[in-house]
Amino acid sequence: MIILLPSLHDRKRRGTTLTEVMISVPIAALFGILTVTVLAVSGVLFKNIADETRFRQKAGLVITSLERDLRSSETATIATDYLTAPSATTFNGNCIYITNMTNPVATQNVAYYYYKATGRNWGSIYKDTDTSTAPDPDQDQEIARSMTAFEVRRNPVSTGAEYRIALRGDMTQQRIMGNYSGAGNKMILSTTIRPRRN
Repeated sequence: MIILLPSLHDRKRRGTTLTEVMISVPIAALFGILTVTVLAVSGVLFKNIADETRFRQKAGLVITSLERDLRSSETATIATDYLTAPSATTFNGNCIYITNMTNPVATQNVAYYYYKATGRNWGSIYKDTDTSTAPDPDQDQEIARSMTAFEVRRNPVSTGAEYRIALRGDMTQQRIMGNYSGAGNKMILSTTIRPRRN
């Protein structure tokens, strides 16, 4: 007597059970949600790093230029803003006029100031190389943008006093899955500079 066993090709495929479907669908959905979350967070972190890098580069250019001019100068005076005249009694502002030792005339010959256009949440830092006329953002050299603040502080001492320079960057809030990653405008870069002593 010959017994014929069914071949593997003759066997019918078993269908997916409801239990397997109920287990696999939530697992696939969870994996999909985790993937989207990781991608979203990674994108935000990358943007934050890129924004911070750009800010540091621009702020570094301002500090390098200002430090070079201040260190070669005899003295400097501060104005509360570029529309106000500098004063020896002003110790805090966002505009600084520098008197350079190479200039035999005792007048300011370089100025750095902050200007923000109406309706914008950030401004730019300008360098005025002709201070015989008032600073003008339309004519002066823009050396950094996307800044939310530029502050110059001077110790109330005579010639040779230290100047503290601080720049705040336009680090805006980033939304992650409906929540904000943190308060904006946190990035600050600062340094202390002393003009050349007589």
